[in-house]
Amino acid sequence: MSDAAMLAVPGHTRSGTRDYQVMGGVLRSELEFPELPVSRRGHVDWRLRVSDGAPPRTETEFLGQRRIGVEHYALSRIRGGMRLTYSHAGTFDIHAGSRITWYRDRQGAEELARSIVLGPVLAIALEAQGYLCLHGSAVAVGANAIGLVGGKHMGKSTTAMALVAAGAKLISDDLVAIRADRDAWVRPGISSARLWEDAARELCIEDLCTRIVPGIKQTVSGFPEELVHTTAARLDALYVLEPARNLPGDAACERVPLAGAAAAVNVSIQRKLPDPLVGAAAAGEQLRAAAAVARIVPVYTLRVVRDFARLKEVAAQLLTWHGATGRDF
Repeated sequence: MSDAAMLAVPGHTRSGTRDYQVMGGVLRSELEFPELPVSRRGHVDWRLRVSDGAPPRTETEFLGQRRIGVEHYALSRIRGGMRLTYSHAGTFDIHAGSRITWYRDRQGAEELARSIVLGPVLAIALEAQGYLCLHGSAVAVGANAIGLVGGKHMGKSTTAMALVAAGAKLISDDLVAIRADRDAWVRPGISSARLWEDAARELCIEDLCTRIVPGIKQTVSGFPEELVHTTAARLDALYVLEPARNLPGDAACERVPLAGAAAAVNVSIQRKLPDPLVGAAAAGEQLRAAAAVARIVPVYTLRVVRDFARLKEVAAQLLTWHGATGRDF
């Protein structure tokens, strides 16, 4: 493709990379992200290069590691940045919080690499800027945000998409970046979501978006502007999801307030970068950041009946708690 033809494609640069909108900034990337909208802004916040070579030998300071099933990943400090090594994808070097190089494994799948970049890699970059990064989803109800956090398979993305279908706006999925001052603010995030096939089918997700990328989970994107919140939003509440078989009064969900140390610990547990990975020093800093957020923002355990047929009730109740009535879906 000629330079002139390449520049005619929205978001393309002279080098053949593409600029994407993500986390309130711009990612210039040699790896394609079909779930992200392209950007036409001139300023670039992060640059991602892809290399088929081995990562350069350099002095490293091992910080921590984590295993999830057969997957293993480790974090080290290198000169000028951090190195994240992932057993099934390769190595990601993050320099100065803005220059990212993926040294891909021969069998590293691009779907997995995209999820790593949009998850722990950007979390490393954002925490270097003073953000607390949680593993969860966030939606806007009016001008304010609510966060949904929890472990794997707790229904964070499904609940967020049910809220969007009912009248909320999507802020971010999988990674929620928060900065605490007098208020706590959620940074604009990733306007796509990853859903299991049964959840996407139950939500009739094709009615909400224009693009569905198959994979281990379906990546859904291309939401119309009226369903996406693209500016910082004051955080109104954090909900820690907890499944339930049934609840008193046959309710679809209930919230239980958390306070003091319990609130701080519950927020800290939901960090995108867990203690065993980042090491003791960084874990202490993250716990202090989580406690600062918990002092400002109400934190609840959200007990939810795990039944797709009751998603509409869950969404309606959450909207009611936050002063909205929603719409049918």
